Amino acid sequence: MYERAKQLALPVRLESNDPFTVTYYIGEKYCATGKGFNKHSAKQSAAEKILELLPKMTNPITRVYQLAQIRQVKIEFIQLPTKENYRFQIKFGDHEHAEGSGKTKQLAKRTAAEILLEKLDPIVVLPPPPAKGLLKRDGNKQEKKHVHFVEEVIEKDEQISPRQSSNNSNKQELIDACQKLQIRVEYFDEMVC
Repeated sequence: MYERAKQLALPVRLESNDPFTVTYYIGEKYCATGKGFNKHSAKQSAAEKILELLPKMTNPITRVYQLAQIRQVKIEFIQLPTKENYRFQIKFGDHEHAEGSGKTKQLAKRTAAEILLEKLDPIVVLPPPPAKGLLKRDGNKQEKKHVHFVEEVIEKDEQISPRQSSNNSNKQELIDACQKLQIRVEYFDEMVC
């Protein structure tokens, strides 16, 4: 909850009505009350409720990767030697870098990414990440993949192709590639749009 409030640049205020009831206020817009069998459980309950009200934030590491893609620069995380905790440096292109530390590698990387984002542009507005990663697939569902092509275009391409000396035609190469990728090839008389 405190981390999300920090990302939103909003102050956190705690109000204890009695030993078993706690109210958190984040900024002027968000508040939630929690009850419990002691003050700690009341705080936990209020924090969970207010987290549901706060807008979801994009992970700063994801935001750095998105920004790197937009600006077409490379990023690199480098683990720095330390005796305590973990420490990472993030390089953004050739000129920008930031360092962060934390109790875990992920926390250290996240801290470095947050510091870098503040240096690059404190008001970076990026679209939220997709609900599922582009490369993740639901293992239970078989995804249908379709390839459509016009036979006439391929035949013309085969006639002028500089690779005609090889035994495989472009059409056959396409079929072979589809088989390797487990894509079923269907032939239609007309092009499907």
